[in-house]
Amino acid sequence: TNRWKYNGKELQTTGELGYLDYGARMYDAGLGRWFCADPEAESRFVLTPYHYCSNNPLLLVDKDGKWDTHYIDQYNNVILQTDDGSDDVVRVPAERMSEFLSVLKASRWDPARLNSRGWNDYWKGEFGLADIQFSAEELFALDMFNSKWSRNAAAAYLLKPTLENAFKMGFSEGLSQWTNPELVVTGLNAGIVGLQSVAGRMVKGGTEVFKFESEASKHMSTSARRVPVQILNEVIKNTKGIPDPRGSKALMYYSTMIKNGKTYNLEILYDKASNSIWHFKYTRKALGPLPIIQ
Repeated sequence: TNRWKYNGKELQTTGELGYLDYGARMYDAGLGRWFCADPEAESRFVLTPYHYCSNNPLLLVDKDGKWDTHYIDQYNNVILQTDDGSDDVVRVPAERMSEFLSVLKASRWDPARLNSRGWNDYWKGEFGLADIQFSAEELFALDMFNSKWSRNAAAAYLLKPTLENAFKMGFSEGLSQWTNPELVVTGLNAGIVGLQSVAGRMVKGGTEVFKFESEASKHMSTSARRVPVQILNEVIKNTKGIPDPRGSKALMYYSTMIKNGKTYNLEILYDKASNSIWHFKYTRKALGPLPIIQ
């Protein structure tokens, strides 16, 4: 019997009480309420003491009752993630980076201070919120990760989708799943799949990053073949294209990528004139100049 229910929470079968394990609290599905009040309820008067995820449990999940504030630099690199319960994104201005890092260094010995609402509210007041924030769909995907470590790595990937951050996300989630025997058996990786689904639809400035020709478009609509747009963009921008072996005017790009915690060779056929991806595929077999992945 599947004990993982509609939003990925485990049904506790001991005593046949029907409780759901939400990590920070247990939920009584029969009564439709929590065993205890939210300890953060006093700081959020618009929500009830027994609320969960901003009263939106169909879209959002929250592993430990707290979310993280993500501090980023001008290039979207994550500098600091604090457990203050907000999930805001704050951009530290370049001209104040030295000041912020000095304060951070002096405060490292006191994690409670860094995670306090007062400390984080001060810097949000100083810098304001960044021009990029996580959507409800992105938060939903993030909260399907299996540890705070892997969730924060996934957040860093969303904020700056580089191959390095993709590798860190896959590695941390894979190791986090390995510590949970049931996830090892079932191969559950809902967080990465969900995040890739979100990432595959992301746009820049309200317009699509690339056009996808017929076969490439079909691949993007199939989860087993889809590659996040950010990875396609990263490879095209940062590797040197070579002439298409089939003689077209497009260039072929090769690199490696991480998907579901595994490394694959990636091939992309891209036409710059029309900003179109004509073909892409990934495999662990040898591909172009890339050797087989053992």
